[in-house]
Amino acid sequence: MTTIDLGVKGMTCGHCVHAVTEELQAIGASQVDVDLQQGGVSTVTVTSADPL
Repeated sequence: MTTIDLGVKGMTCGHCVHAVTEELQAIGASQVDVDLQQGGVSTVTVTSADPL
């Protein structure tokens, strides 16, 4: 398993979370967790069986 944390600036709503999650799952992410921070940098944790 590979897990990476990404800082995403400008991610402010549930629609953003859904869009980013769908795109990451499309390239093989098995799990995507988002810590949404209003007005700051949100943290996206991505887990995959293979390197992304």
